[in-house]
Amino acid sequence: MYWVTLIVFIIDQFTKWIIRLSIKTGDGITIIPYLFNIIHSRNRGAAFGIFQNYSQYLTVITFIAVFLILYLFITTPKNDKLLRISYGMILGGALGNLYDRIINGYVTDFLDFHIGQYSWPTFNIADSSISIAIVLIIYDAIQKERAHTNLIIKKELQSENLPK
Repeated sequence: MYWVTLIVFIIDQFTKWIIRLSIKTGDGITIIPYLFNIIHSRNRGAAFGIFQNYSQYLTVITFIAVFLILYLFITTPKNDKLLRISYGMILGGALGNLYDRIINGYVTDFLDFHIGQYSWPTFNIADSSISIAIVLIIYDAIQKERAHTNLIIKKELQSENLPK
């Protein structure tokens, strides 16, 4: 997990650094017209721009989340690789945005997707990593539930076939 955390953190910080150096706040570059832009924005809220101007509270919540994810990682069996990688992705994203919030007082966002006038809130690599990890955790839970259900069905079928 730690290597995943480090990779996410480094990519997140590197991309934010490039954006801060090369694009003025509020300016952007069209990558795919009517679909995708790179726009330099300062987010004083949480992921995808929610809870604006609650930076101090979000910092405390992020610290708590970091310790929770570390606890979950420590208590997750080593052979549960998908779950451990997912926790690493969440931790890397959380630390990337936490670092921004502590050092800059805001989080640098720059990925801007839209279709015509309908726009998704601007986000960054850390937000993406956290979101993807949540999808992976849900997928993992569904797979484990299916495997557990199949095991129960198999045991019931075997017990029905035993001679009486």
